[in-house]
Amino acid sequence: MPAAVVFVNSAEEVSEVLRFCNAKGVYVVPRTGHSATEGGLETILDGTIVLDGSHMNKILNIDEVNMQATAECGVVLEDLENAVRKYGLTTGHSPQSKPIAMMGGLVATRSIGQFSTLYGGIEDMLAGVETVFPDGQICDIKAVPRRSAGPDIRHIVLGNEGTTNFITRVTVKLWKYYPEYQEVLGFTLDKMQDGMKIMREIMVAGYRPSVARLYDAEDGKEHFSHFAPGKCVMVFVTEGPQLVSHANAEGIRAIMAKHSECTPVETKLIENWFANLNWDAARIEEERKEVLETNNVCCTTEISAPWSAVEQIYNVCKKRVVEEIPDITIFGAHGSHCYSNGMNLYFVYWYNVVDCTPEEEINKYHLPIKKIICEETIKAGGSMCHHHGVGKHRIHWIDQEHGSALPMLKKIKAAFDPNGIMNPGDILPYYIEKK
Repeated sequence: MPAAVVFVNSAEEVSEVLRFCNAKGVYVVPRTGHSATEGGLETILDGTIVLDGSHMNKILNIDEVNMQATAECGVVLEDLENAVRKYGLTTGHSPQSKPIAMMGGLVATRSIGQFSTLYGGIEDMLAGVETVFPDGQICDIKAVPRRSAGPDIRHIVLGNEGTTNFITRVTVKLWKYYPEYQEVLGFTLDKMQDGMKIMREIMVAGYRPSVARLYDAEDGKEHFSHFAPGKCVMVFVTEGPQLVSHANAEGIRAIMAKHSECTPVETKLIENWFANLNWDAARIEEERKEVLETNNVCCTTEISAPWSAVEQIYNVCKKRVVEEIPDITIFGAHGSHCYSNGMNLYFVYWYNVVDCTPEEEINKYHLPIKKIICEETIKAGGSMCHHHGVGKHRIHWIDQEHGSALPMLKKIKAAFDPNGIMNPGDILPYYIEKK
């Protein structure tokens, strides 16, 4: 348990707290949105405080001329999106956690949203950022379209997971919002591997849907069993100005028409599914109750890989997890983010917790599954983390992930957090962080 939860209201208060903690050797876990799938918010050492920025929840500026918005770290993404929609604009950022995720955490975890194939990840959206380092120094990286003034120092902040600094304010880009020109396409097919090849064909051809998703039959059980039982499902959404959105949709339709193994799905079915995909507080509470009643747990691990490796990773992980891990009830995957040079795989797995305590569950099931997925992905040339970050659950493979580049990561940590007070055990193992 943390020794205290400290709520801060300004960058100056963050600076004061961090300066004190740095001088006294008090460990700090930065937090805004209160969710972390990889254990990034867990406190692993006695005497750790949680530094909570959720009270810093003001939208500071919506700039229609420069097409950017500035918000404090505790602003909920959905609140910011709703605010800019009033101006006919969008952030383009829409993770499933949108109703509860906060801007500081989204930047700190290098997040990505469901429309990433068009708008990119948070690293493509971030224009400027204010952050505070353990010595109390407040640094404001100005928002400009681009610059060539040395290394891009935004990336010291992006994805740091609270291990080197505390983000207090962010400025993100905005785009015109054209919901009336969205086109939704859905298809079923029998083989996940065929779907991967088609996804590559569409991306390499140069089309830019906002959504490009591919579900295997196992993962699809939760989403599409009412209209596509036992089938893989592909989903595309195009958007933007009318001519652009329609051209992308027509290009995708033309490619799909060449694949007789794919069958079109009624658009309304896909639209209804997609409209109910995001988290909400009531559903999260229902899931918690269901877990306690059934002892059936759902977890996920997402990776990224080049096209040449993604099929191998999918095949090997699916085979090994089902054969080697006990009590698996579902093991499936979907690809939800596509690029010209590869895609991500989001493994989704359910297992019954049998003959162990809740404290033992992570070592009997969760980490052994993650070990297979992370090691097989790295071995094939992919990355063990696509958008959930390292946290404290994936540090076991951080040296394999970075290889000869690991010293760069250690030197960044040593330079900005020499006393090792910031989120110990996250990204780098704690023994590396100690003086």
